Amino acid sequence: MAIREKEFGIWQSTTWKSYFENVRDFALGLHQLCFKRGNNLAYAGDKRPQGLYAELAVQALGGAVVGIYPDSHLEQVEYIINHSDSIFLVAGDQEQADKVLELKSTCPKVKKVIVDDPKGMRHYDDPLLAFFKDIQASGRRLAETQPQLFDEARMGLERIRRHTQDLDASRILLEETTVRMAGPRTAFGDAIGLGITLFEQSEVEERVIIALTDGNDTGSRVPPAEAAKIANDNGITIHVIGVGDPEAVGEEKLDEAALRGVASTTGGRYFHAADRDQLQEIYTELDRIDTREVETATYRPRIDLFHWPLAAFLALGLLYHVGLLLRRASNRQQATHG
Repeated sequence: MAIREKEFGIWQSTTWKSYFENVRDFALGLHQLCFKRGNNLAYAGDKRPQGLYAELAVQALGGAVVGIYPDSHLEQVEYIINHSDSIFLVAGDQEQADKVLELKSTCPKVKKVIVDDPKGMRHYDDPLLAFFKDIQASGRRLAETQPQLFDEARMGLERIRRHTQDLDASRILLEETTVRMAGPRTAFGDAIGLGITLFEQSEVEERVIIALTDGNDTGSRVPPAEAAKIANDNGITIHVIGVGDPEAVGEEKLDEAALRGVASTTGGRYFHAADRDQLQEIYTELDRIDTREVETATYRPRIDLFHWPLAAFLALGLLYHVGLLLRRASNRQQATHG
């Protein structure tokens, strides 16, 4: 068994043989759509086996897969598709497909949007759309007529990987190694929620969270302000350390108002760290204001020594009685001779 997925409350299993066939069929289906080595495919959807099939199929053809969070906004989806030069996109459901269809004019490189779950899309007739099962069915027919094709594609790619270096790709990666944010998603509110959950399972009396963040929350299900109210109701204090440039805009914006609000709601303090030295000073200050008395217990191993004086007392007693016996014996001998 390779994969297990719960569907309608029942666990569905996928064998390794079926796993391979799903990957092979989708890869050959993409091959028929002229997907070539070096092309990219974006995947927008929840965690599903079809996402794994798509990723391995693309890798088998020499391409790359770029992930898009299902709750990403339109501008984020547009940025990832265009920045990655993705020409194909697998959409998990109708919602994800609608996003891409809305971005057709701003993402002109996309040749095909392949939908995994077609529920609610019966009347869609956009030529950009295709369905995952149909792509696999097309690849399956090709595998029946040319069973060696998929293996040849994989073996050819393996030879390329062993004997060549993609210098163009290496140069591009080196050019893009600039210091910047890791991505557009920051889940500050959800992080506070996780802290609340951990404290609920803990017996500690002092409940303090120290949050180091840029404050530009773009990925939380619970807004930071609401999470802070819940934390305050649970007796949790949050000290917030903001990092970044307050004057920045866009993804790199430092939302100090939100950070101050979280700290104020929970009775904590807000700090801004512009560099490493300031960060160290902040930690020192937090250590000072959050000191507390800790009960300690000292354990000393005890060695019982009472048997030594007892043994000495017994020895003295024995010597005393031996002395008495010897004295009596000596007196008897003197009396006999006299």
